[in-house]
Amino acid sequence: MKIKNEHPLLNKFLTNNHRNKPAKDIIKQIINQKGFLGLYKGFWITFNSNFLTNGCYFLTYFSFKDITLEKIKDSSPIFPIVSYAISGGIAGIVYWLVNHPLTTMKTIIQMHDNNQPTLKQSMVIKTLFEEGYLHGVRQLYRGGVASVFNCLFGCMIFYVSYELCKKELEFLKIKI
Repeated sequence: MKIKNEHPLLNKFLTNNHRNKPAKDIIKQIINQKGFLGLYKGFWITFNSNFLTNGCYFLTYFSFKDITLEKIKDSSPIFPIVSYAISGGIAGIVYWLVNHPLTTMKTIIQMHDNNQPTLKQSMVIKTLFEEGYLHGVRQLYRGGVASVFNCLFGCMIFYVSYELCKKELEFLKIKI
Protein backbone atom coordinates (compact mmCIF):
# COMPACT_ATOMS: atom_id res chain seq x y z
CA MET A 1 0.00 0.00 0.00
CA LYS A 2 1.46 3.34 -1.02
CA ILE A 3 1.09 6.25 1.37
CA LYS A 4 -0.09 9.41 -0.34
CA ASN A 5 1.54 12.52 1.02
CA GLU A 6 0.86 15.94 -0.44
CA HIS A 7 3.80 17.77 1.12
CA PRO A 8 6.63 18.11 -1.45
CA LEU A 9 9.46 18.16 1.10
CA LEU A 10 8.19 15.04 2.83
CA ASN A 11 7.87 13.24 -0.50
CA LYS A 12 11.46 14.16 -1.28
CA PHE A 13 12.58 12.97 2.16
CA LEU A 14 10.72 9.65 1.93
CA THR A 15 12.53 8.80 -1.28
CA ASN A 16 15.89 9.75 0.21
CA ASN A 17 18.54 7.07 0.51
CA HIS A 18 18.67 7.30 4.33
CA ARG A 19 15.73 4.94 4.66
CA ASN A 20 16.36 1.65 6.52
CA LYS A 21 20.06 2.35 7.08
CA PRO A 22 21.82 2.06 10.42
CA ALA A 23 22.59 5.37 12.15
CA LYS A 24 26.36 4.92 11.80
CA ASP A 25 26.03 4.65 8.00
CA ILE A 26 23.87 7.77 7.86
CA ILE A 27 26.38 9.68 10.01
CA LYS A 28 29.25 8.59 7.75
CA GLN A 29 27.29 9.66 4.67
CA ILE A 30 26.50 13.09 6.15
CA ILE A 31 30.14 13.66 7.12
CA ASN A 32 31.33 12.60 3.64
CA GLN A 33 28.81 14.82 1.84
CA LYS A 34 28.58 17.91 4.06
CA GLY A 35 31.51 17.68 6.45
CA PHE A 36 31.45 17.44 10.22
CA LEU A 37 29.34 20.59 10.56
CA GLY A 38 26.59 18.85 8.59
CA LEU A 39 25.80 16.88 11.74
CA TYR A 40 24.88 20.14 13.47
CA LYS A 41 22.49 21.44 10.85
CA GLY A 42 19.53 22.81 12.75
CA PHE A 43 21.43 23.11 16.04
CA TRP A 44 20.70 26.81 16.60
CA ILE A 45 16.99 26.55 15.90
CA THR A 46 16.87 23.55 18.25
CA PHE A 47 18.76 25.43 20.95
CA ASN A 48 16.64 28.57 20.60
CA SER A 49 13.34 26.70 20.46
CA ASN A 50 14.25 24.63 23.52
CA PHE A 51 15.29 27.77 25.38
CA LEU A 52 11.96 29.42 24.57
CA THR A 53 9.71 26.41 25.11
CA ASN A 54 11.32 25.28 28.37
CA GLY A 55 10.97 28.81 29.72
CA CYS A 56 7.26 28.77 28.85
CA TYR A 57 6.90 25.25 30.24
CA PHE A 58 8.35 25.86 33.69
CA LEU A 59 6.84 29.34 34.02
CA THR A 60 3.39 27.94 33.23
CA TYR A 61 3.71 25.02 35.64
CA PHE A 62 4.94 26.98 38.64
CA SER A 63 2.49 29.85 38.01
CA PHE A 64 -0.53 27.54 37.78
CA LYS A 65 0.65 25.50 40.75
CA ASP A 66 0.87 28.63 42.91
CA ILE A 67 -2.51 29.90 41.67
CA THR A 68 -4.34 26.62 42.27
CA LEU A 69 -2.77 26.02 45.68
CA GLU A 70 -3.47 29.59 46.78
CA LYS A 71 -7.00 30.03 45.45
CA ILE A 72 -8.48 26.78 46.71
CA LYS A 73 -7.21 25.93 50.14
CA ASP A 74 -8.54 22.52 51.01
CA SER A 75 -7.37 20.33 53.84
CA SER A 76 -7.87 17.22 51.74
CA PRO A 77 -4.62 15.32 51.12
CA ILE A 78 -5.67 14.64 47.52
CA PHE A 79 -6.03 18.33 46.55
CA PRO A 80 -2.31 19.09 46.11
CA ILE A 81 -2.00 16.04 43.84
CA VAL A 82 -4.90 17.30 41.70
CA SER A 83 -3.31 20.75 41.64
CA TYR A 84 0.02 19.29 40.46
CA ALA A 85 -1.72 17.22 37.79
CA ILE A 86 -3.75 20.14 36.44
CA SER A 87 -0.75 22.49 36.48
CA GLY A 88 1.45 19.89 34.80
CA GLY A 89 -1.18 19.19 32.13
CA ILE A 90 -1.61 22.87 31.31
CA ALA A 91 2.17 23.31 31.20
CA GLY A 92 2.40 20.34 28.81
CA ILE A 93 -0.19 21.85 26.48
CA VAL A 94 1.55 25.25 26.49
CA TYR A 95 4.87 23.51 25.82
CA TRP A 96 3.31 21.66 22.89
CA LEU A 97 1.68 24.80 21.43
CA VAL A 98 5.04 26.58 21.37
CA ASN A 99 7.36 23.66 20.58
CA HIS A 100 5.49 21.66 17.94
CA PRO A 101 5.55 24.26 15.12
CA LEU A 102 9.21 25.06 15.83
CA THR A 103 10.13 21.37 15.74
CA THR A 104 8.15 20.87 12.52
CA MET A 105 9.91 23.84 10.97
CA LYS A 106 13.32 22.56 12.11
CA THR A 107 12.61 19.15 10.59
CA ILE A 108 11.57 20.69 7.28
CA ILE A 109 14.72 22.82 7.22
CA GLN A 110 16.89 19.79 7.95
CA MET A 111 15.22 17.89 5.10
CA HIS A 112 16.25 20.53 2.54
CA ASP A 113 18.90 18.99 0.35
CA ASN A 114 21.21 21.97 0.07
CA ASN A 115 24.95 21.90 0.51
CA GLN A 116 25.05 24.42 3.34
CA PRO A 117 26.44 22.68 6.42
CA THR A 118 24.91 25.18 8.84
CA LEU A 119 21.52 26.78 9.17
CA LYS A 120 21.13 30.40 8.15
CA GLN A 121 18.54 32.80 9.59
CA SER A 122 17.16 33.43 6.11
CA MET A 123 16.28 29.71 5.82
CA VAL A 124 14.26 29.91 9.04
CA ILE A 125 12.33 32.94 7.83
CA LYS A 126 11.82 31.44 4.37
CA THR A 127 10.58 28.14 5.81
CA LEU A 128 8.27 29.88 8.26
CA PHE A 129 6.82 31.94 5.40
CA GLU A 130 6.43 28.95 3.09
CA GLU A 131 4.83 26.72 5.69
CA GLY A 132 2.69 29.36 7.37
CA TYR A 133 1.55 31.32 4.37
CA LEU A 134 1.66 29.00 1.39
CA HIS A 135 0.65 25.73 3.07
CA GLY A 136 -1.30 27.21 6.00
CA VAL A 137 -0.53 27.39 9.69
CA ARG A 138 -2.20 24.02 10.20
CA GLN A 139 0.76 22.41 8.41
CA LEU A 140 2.98 23.43 11.34
CA TYR A 141 0.74 21.42 13.69
CA ARG A 142 0.66 18.16 11.70
CA GLY A 143 0.44 15.10 13.94
CA GLY A 144 -0.76 17.29 16.75
CA VAL A 145 -3.48 15.20 18.35
CA ALA A 146 -1.23 12.36 19.46
CA SER A 147 1.52 14.76 20.41
CA VAL A 148 -0.68 17.01 22.57
CA PHE A 149 -2.10 14.04 24.47
CA ASN A 150 1.43 12.75 25.03
CA CYS A 151 2.46 16.13 26.48
CA LEU A 152 -0.71 16.47 28.53
CA PHE A 153 -0.62 13.11 30.28
CA GLY A 154 3.16 12.82 30.36
CA CYS A 155 3.54 16.17 32.09
CA MET A 156 0.73 15.38 34.52
CA ILE A 157 2.42 12.16 35.58
CA PHE A 158 5.87 13.75 35.67
CA TYR A 159 4.90 16.67 37.90
CA VAL A 160 2.80 14.62 40.30
CA SER A 161 5.74 12.23 40.68
CA TYR A 162 8.20 15.09 41.00
CA GLU A 163 6.22 16.91 43.72
CA LEU A 164 5.52 13.74 45.71
CA CYS A 165 9.19 12.68 45.58
CA LYS A 166 10.24 16.19 46.57
CA LYS A 167 7.95 16.08 49.61
CA GLU A 168 9.28 12.67 50.64
CA LEU A 169 12.88 13.82 50.31
CA GLU A 170 12.17 16.94 52.38
CA PHE A 171 10.55 14.73 55.01
CA LEU A 172 13.65 12.51 55.20
CA LYS A 173 16.08 15.37 55.87
CA ILE A 174 18.25 14.62 58.84
CA LYS A 175 19.00 17.50 61.16
CA ILE A 176 22.54 17.61 62.51
